[in-house]
This record gives sequence, structure tokens and C-alpha cells, in this order.
Amino acid sequence: MKIEQLDIRYSDFASEMTKLCKDKHFDFLVTIVGEDFGEEALGCVYILENTDTHERTSVKCIADKVDEHYLLPTVTNLWKSAELLEREVFDFLGIKFLGHPDMRRLTFAMISKAIHCERISIVNMVTHFKTIRNQTTGPVTHLTGKADSLPRNLHCLQTMTSLSI
Repeated sequence: MKIEQLDIRYSDFASEMTKLCKDKHFDFLVTIVGEDFGEEALGCVYILENTDTHERTSVKCIADKVDEHYLLPTVTNLWKSAELLEREVFDFLGIKFLGHPDMRRLTFAMISKAIHCERISIVNMVTHFKTIRNQTTGPVTHLTGKADSLPRNLHCLQTMTSLSI
């Protein structure tokens, strides 16, 4: 299956996504992938599908940077499934989605507000876990033990990234 790839500027993003949904009938948002594009900055890749023709397209958009914040318009008005997907991107990369009905942390809500996940490496996050007090197991003093001795979220991170911690 060939996937058409589109690059859309921030200024055209809302109108182009509306056209894809309404005019070209891309009625299913498969996923949103937040990415650090290096010199281009942060942005997202949206995978869309037309469920009648099974045609897929990917849409890349670089987030607008205002002060220290990266911003993109929400697509929750077009695809309801974007609510959780956008929150996940916000949680991991710090991209805020303008107009989102509930823009708050999803996965890392238990981490202190002092840490900001924008461009944070897994290594830095592991270091941060060394100082976090887990509500059920007390202070975490080291991270060299078995997975069952690690806080649950760290174990999930280790599994997701296939790192040996």
C-alpha cells in the first residue's frame, strides 16, 4: 500500500486537515506521532485513512514556537480520537494543541511539575526517577535491580524502549 506524504505549513494546517477530512473523506485518524525533527524543531506526523477506499496519507507539520512553547492547532473537532493522542504528544514532547478540550498530562502526571518532558531523554528521565518517591514502594534509591523493584511507570518505559537499565 502506497501512502501519500504531505508537508503542511503551520499557517495552512487547520484548513488543509479540514479539507482532508471533509472533502477527501479521510474519516479515520490512525495515529499522531510527535517527533523531534532536529533543526526543524518539534512537530507531528498524522496518519489518516479513508475507510471506504482504504487509502492512507501521512501529514507532517512543524509546530509553531512561541516563547518556549511549541504549538499546533487541535484536530479534535475533526477526529474525536485525537483527544488522547494529542495529550500523549503533549506529555512526551510538550507540544500544546490549541483548542484542545482537556490539555493536561496523561502518562507522566505523577512526575513532579519541575520536570518538563520536552526533548527530555530517557536517560534523564531515569535519573529523575532516582529522586522520586513512589507512593506505594517508598523512595527509589537505585535502578539496577530487577524490573519488579522499579516503579511501574519506569518498568513501562524500559519495556517500551527496550533499554537495559
